[in-house]
Order: sequence, then C-alpha cells, then structure tokens
Amino acid sequence: MRSVLGRMRSMRTPPLRQRRRPVWLDDRRRLVCGTPVHELHPMAVHLPIGLVLVYPWLELAAAVSRRKSVWVVALSLLGVAVLGSMFASATGEAAYEHAESRGFSHALLETHEEWSEMVPWLLLGVLGLRLWAAFKVAWGPWLGFGLGLAATGFIVQVGLTGGNLTYGHGVGVEGVVPSAESPES
Repeated sequence: MRSVLGRMRSMRTPPLRQRRRPVWLDDRRRLVCGTPVHELHPMAVHLPIGLVLVYPWLELAAAVSRRKSVWVVALSLLGVAVLGSMFASATGEAAYEHAESRGFSHALLETHEEWSEMVPWLLLGVLGLRLWAAFKVAWGPWLGFGLGLAATGFIVQVGLTGGNLTYGHGVGVEGVVPSAESPES
C-alpha cells in the first residue's frame, strides 16, 4: 500500500517555484533538427516582418476593388503575422538570454527588447480593430490600410534596432566578443 501512495505522490505536479521553463523556451534544449532556440530567432522574425509589409497593400487593393475576397486574404495574412510575431518574441527571449550569457549588456539589448515586446500586442490590436471594422463599417479596408502603414513603420523601426545589434555590435554572431564600450543606441 505504501508503494502505491508513494508513486501517487511522485506523480503530483511540482510546486510552481520548482517547475521548469517549457522545453521550447529552454535555451539549453534543442528544438528543431538540433537547432538551439536562440538560433531560430533570426529566421522567425522575417515571416511577420514580410507579412506586415505586404498587409497594407492588400488592404489598399481591397479598398479600391471593393472585393471581399481580397480583404479576407489580407486579414488571414495579418493573423499569421500575429502568430509569427508571438513565436519570434519567444525565440527572441531565448536569444536575449543567450546574448547576456555571452557578455552583452542589458543596456545594449534594452531598446530592441522593449520595442519588440510590443509587436505581438500591436498586431493583435490591428487585427482586432480590423475585424471589428469588417462587420461594422464600409470603410474597413481603408482603416486597415492606415493601421497597416502604422504597423509597418513600427515593425521597420524594431527591425532596424535588431539589425543594429547584429551588424553594429555583433550580437548573435559566433566568434564576436562583446566590447567594453557603452552602447550608442
């Protein structure tokens, strides 16, 4: 009887403070074909960036042509961009931890981190407003075009801060040693 109770106790979920991070967020684990999670970040960010760059032009085409099928495609792409930005944020968190473990300072990484954390929420807000407009107003595609241009400007700025980290400071580049200089941007 004791062995059964002992096994039942061991099957319980550990307390919150003892739980591990999800496997796909753990930097020490492998995700796809042996690729560490932090190495997926450069690949993961390009899908939402590309979709957000295309989205406002599809909305403009929907507004001009007044075809429902065009704005349905635009909203579908925006939905995929939301999901992609969530995955990019998760891999970005692992990339941030990896960069700090290699000696890059928080001050250097801070701007990109703060701005990029807003991207999924921004895109989710654009998607929510656009879905509301799809069923409530006739000028929904024009609203989507304006919101899409604003989201494009924001995501380009976030991409520039990430590019500055990689190409300006060598974050994420193997063999690059962090410099002792204070960050410029």
